[in-house]
This record gives sequence, C-alpha cells and structure tokens, in this order.
Amino acid sequence: MKGLTLKTKLWILALIPVFGILIVTGVLMYSANAIYNDLLAQIHQEAFVAQSLVLNGDRDLYQGLVAKQAILQQGAGKDFEKNLKDFRENVAQVTERLGNAEKLLARNKASWEPFRLEGKTESVFDKFNTLNKDFPAWIKESEQQLDDIRTGKLAHGSVQQIEDPLFKKVRGNINEIGEILDIGAENSALANKQRMTAANISMGAVAVFVALLAVVIAFTTIRKIRRSVASILAASKAGKEGNLTVRTSMTGDDELAAVGHSLDAMLDSLR
Repeated sequence: MKGLTLKTKLWILALIPVFGILIVTGVLMYSANAIYNDLLAQIHQEAFVAQSLVLNGDRDLYQGLVAKQAILQQGAGKDFEKNLKDFRENVAQVTERLGNAEKLLARNKASWEPFRLEGKTESVFDKFNTLNKDFPAWIKESEQQLDDIRTGKLAHGSVQQIEDPLFKKVRGNINEIGEILDIGAENSALANKQRMTAANISMGAVAVFVALLAVVIAFTTIRKIRRSVASILAASKAGKEGNLTVRTSMTGDDELAAVGHSLDAMLDSLR
C-alpha cells in the first residue's frame, strides 16, 4: 500500500464494498438458481411425474384385476371378449406407465438410489426389478386362467375367491415404489434447504470478511492521511516560527508524501 497514490487508495477504499456486494449478490443468485433447478428437477420433473405414473399404473392394475375377476365369475359368456380386452389393455398400460417411471428415475439414478423405506434395504430400483419379474408372471398366470375359462378347462365361479398372493406381491411392490418416491421428494427438499442455508452462511462470512477488509483499509488509509497532514502542519508551523531544521520525515510515494518532500526541500533551501 505504501507505493500507491492517495487517489488509488481512496478508489480501493470505495470499490471494495461495491465489488464485495456485487460478488456476494452474484454468488447468492447463482446458488439460489442452482438449488431451485435441482429442486425443480428432482421433485417436480422426477418425483411428481414418476408418482403420477405409478398411481395411474396402480389404478390400471386394479381395473385389470376387475376385468379378470369378471371373466372368472361370469365365464365365457357374451362379455368375455370385452372383459379380456379390458384386462389386456390395462395390464399393458401398467407395464408402460411403470416402465416410464423407472426410466425417468434411472436418468438420475445416483440421487434416487440411496432412498429406502424404514427398516428395509431395497432401493426403488430393487423394487422395480422385483416388479419386472413378478408382474409378467402374474400376467402369464392370469392369461392361463382366462384361457382355461375360454376352453372350459376351468369352471367359472370356482376361482374368484381364491387368494392371489402374486397379485398382492405386485401390488405391494407398486405401493412401496410410491412410498419411496415420497421419501425421496421429502429428503430432496430438505437437502436443498440445507444447501441454501449453507450458501447463506458462506456468503454471510464472505460479506463479513469484505466489511472487515474495508474497515482495515479505511483505518490504515485515514491514519496515514492524518499522520501525513499532522507532519506537514507541524513542519510548516515550525518553519513559520523560524525553525528551519525541522523535517516532515515522510516516506512513500503518494501525494501527501510529495508535499512533505517539497516542504523539506523548501526548508533546506532557506537555511
């Protein structure tokens, strides 16, 4: 700082707070925008859309079950083909919707992989893997039952009350996928809130540092100005009173030091 002119020092003193405010504001805006984009992507574009697909798939699954049960109860009557068509359309929609949900989450697998139901070890992708095995098996088993109704191998009304453990397992997988999505959305919101808090704390610390730096520079600059002015005034007063031996003894290259050096030279010339 000693080699700087007084004008430069004053400019530095003025610009540090300005640049500090601009930097803190810019970083906060960037952080807030990044956190908002992450929150939008994981909660709305992923969790919300995937949850919608899962819920609609769950609805289609029950509609498919209703169509199947209607055939098992009514047999190969006049509504057989209609109910069979409804069953196949609904199970196809379940496959499509749940498949799309899995693909959507897989795009950001690293973020969704850690989430688990309390007390369980399976991730949402483990649940999808199990579903991808059990659901086709249930469809195959159901198609066989419906074909047996068509051909008369199975009498209608004889199996509709039979427990369907495979369906319950499929339904349980879909339900747990939805629960994991809820957990993921909640945890993502909390994580982004913590990121925002950490960003605010960091920027607060930077703002405090900038303020302290400005105070230090202001203090040293003002002290330097006061001392220089005091030296010049003291030397001028002494010279006025006839003491030509006094010197300002100022160092540096700023404007006040130049004035002090000129005053010293003038006193020397008067001796």
